[in-house]
Parts: sequence; structure tokens; C-alpha cells
Amino acid sequence: MNTPLPAQRRVSLRLASGGAEVGAMPPESLEILLARAQALGVPLHHDPQIAALLAALRLRDDVPVLLYAAAASVLAAVYDAAEE
Repeated sequence: MNTPLPAQRRVSLRLASGGAEVGAMPPESLEILLARAQALGVPLHHDPQIAALLAALRLRDDVPVLLYAAAASVLAAVYDAAEE
């Protein structure tokens, strides 16, 4: 019996509210954003469990207190990768 693989999820976090408008992105735009991030050396963090938790949030919602540890682990991985 073959078990289907779960759909791939991609999540982005914004650290502070700014003047820029935030909206949902079509998959093509997300691929362009990821390619730009890689070209600029922005580290990506791969964790399907955390992505699933954060993907459940509504757009523009603050990260709930219960998910602070998950968001912190993503940010820690990004900061660690930036120092390398």
C-alpha cells in the first residue's frame, strides 16, 4: 500500500509591521521569492511540522503564544545560518 506524501507547505514570517502591504502569494510568485532569497543568501529553514502549524494561521495574524517556540526555532535557524 502506498501512502501519499503530504502537500508541500511554504510559510513566511514577518518580524515587524511596516508600511508594506502583505497578501497571499500565488505559487509562481512564491517560487520567484524563494529564488531571490537564495540568490541573496537568505537562509531557508525546512521543518514540515513547524510549517504546518504556522500555515494554519490566518494572514496578518500575530503568532499565538502557543506557537512562540516554533516561530523562535525558525528565527534561530535563520540567524544561525546568517552567521555562517
